[in-house]
Amino acid sequence: MNLVSTLFLIAIPFCAFHQVGFLGNFDANLALAPFLLLLPLILVKTAFVPVLASPRIEAKVMRGFILVMIYASFGSLVNSLILNHTGVIAYGISPLEKASKAFIAPLFLMLLVVSTFIVGSRLSSFQVDRALSIGFYLTCAYTAMQVISAVFTFPPYDYFWPIVEGARPRDTSYIEQSNRVPGTTQEPADFARLIILFFLPWIIFPAAGERKKHLVFLAMLLVLASLSLTGILLGAIAIVYFVMVLRLVSVKQLLIILTTVAVMMLALHVSGVFTKITNRVANSGDDESVSVRYEYNKASVKVIFEHPVFGIGWSNEIFVFPEKISHLGHLWEAKEDLEEGSSLTARSLVLRVGMYIGIPAILVLVYLGYKATNTKYTFRSNPTDNARTRYTFFIFCVGSVIGGGNITSFYLWAAPALYLGMQFKSRKTASVRPLAAGIPDVIELTDDPDWVKVGITRSSLRGRY
Repeated sequence: MNLVSTLFLIAIPFCAFHQVGFLGNFDANLALAPFLLLLPLILVKTAFVPVLASPRIEAKVMRGFILVMIYASFGSLVNSLILNHTGVIAYGISPLEKASKAFIAPLFLMLLVVSTFIVGSRLSSFQVDRALSIGFYLTCAYTAMQVISAVFTFPPYDYFWPIVEGARPRDTSYIEQSNRVPGTTQEPADFARLIILFFLPWIIFPAAGERKKHLVFLAMLLVLASLSLTGILLGAIAIVYFVMVLRLVSVKQLLIILTTVAVMMLALHVSGVFTKITNRVANSGDDESVSVRYEYNKASVKVIFEHPVFGIGWSNEIFVFPEKISHLGHLWEAKEDLEEGSSLTARSLVLRVGMYIGIPAILVLVYLGYKATNTKYTFRSNPTDNARTRYTFFIFCVGSVIGGGNITSFYLWAAPALYLGMQFKSRKTASVRPLAAGIPDVIELTDDPDWVKVGITRSSLRGRY
């Protein structure tokens, strides 16, 4: 099971496969294969039972998430029946036909999140660190091949991209079509979010060993290379939170960081990448995608308040969204969405899920996130693991507000679940005074709850009692 779990974590960053299969957009994740192997192993070992039955707050959060996802699946069927009764049909699809596939999505996400949580709770810190290290360096290597292929003919990338990215439109890679870096994801904004949400918490709060500062700079360089405005904004917020709020950086280290960032900016300016970023920011007011993002989010807010209690059901936007954005038909991006019926949804993850499950369920998810990260309830956890979880949930919440992302990308849901699982298994180091001679006065609980490291100090051997 540990080997399959490790392969699962290594494959999570690769979510760019463009061919749609039996599970729809979930097939874009190369981690789907190891996950489908991992799931029966977890079920056979009945790992769900002891973990979810635990009185720890992390297990209670998982139980709450399971109930919300079951509610979302049931709500999708009910809302589809209501829509079907009105006789609405969109793009040749009836609500019942849509529900026959869509109701599986929240149940699948439930299994994904709980399984990743269990993986985080069962693997040792060293195993998690090794898996994430391999995944990060593979992501860097593949992204480097993309960048090189944009300048020179690079046969290795020509061989790997159909395997990793699948059948892109016109049978060409994304970077060849748009001259932008999508990394191991389907689009640049998703790539920036992958680096910040999935890898950055592990880089800043490593599972094993010391923090490697060069990985922080490498991660930020990948975010800048994506040229995603929302991704760069999220990265800046994550770094500011790390430096100013967590206060894990001294003044000397802060000066080194600022100097390094200045050198990186100069290098990017010379290479022309920084110029592209500044041009995108300067022209954002005239960028159609900015207008479309605003109007789509505005329309989704209207949908939420029209269906506040139960939402509209999972992926049912095509039945209510077109009429909200029909006035945008003159914009090429909205026109293409209206013609094909694709991407008709909010550009904010929290608004998108809010449309699906309603306001009460969203408030429950917010409450669960608060409980999972508040030290009042997680005081038994190792402080480093707790800080990593809080940092991950902070990035997840901010990213969910300012960006939508691909809701079927594994990393989006796996990151909070993995780090919450690591917090669940950890214990805070505790010290007690000896009750009698020969009884150790230091008891250190390690990351593995099955082992206790006992330290016998000089005072415990004096026989003072």
